[in-house]
Amino acid sequence: MPKVVVLYNLKDSASKEEYENWCKSFKGPFFISLGPCKAYTILKFSEGQMGDGSQHKLPQIMDRLPFQYMGIIEIEDVNKWNEITESTDFKEKFFIEWFQKWVGEFWLILADEIFEAHK
Repeated sequence: MPKVVVLYNLKDSASKEEYENWCKSFKGPFFISLGPCKAYTILKFSEGQMGDGSQHKLPQIMDRLPFQYMGIIEIEDVNKWNEITESTDFKEKFFIEWFQKWVGEFWLILADEIFEAHK
């Protein structure tokens, strides 16, 4: 099933606590209510390690991560998802507030699942 991965940082002026409350009260419920969205997860990064296999460098803890948050949106149909996210309604209900109050740098990445397992 396709997924949209959103990697992002908050604006310096944004409160992390207020943003996370907004995610729980609005953003999460809003996304899961969209027809093609089958699952939605927001992750806050707390620690990371970086290595380089081509140079045989083992992972080392990083002082600063490139992103603070990641959203993972599992979608049923890419075309339907694109129709919704390009609509004026979606832009007015979500993007305006996200841009004005919360988000700084971000990436939107469409990914195709090659393996998933649960235990």
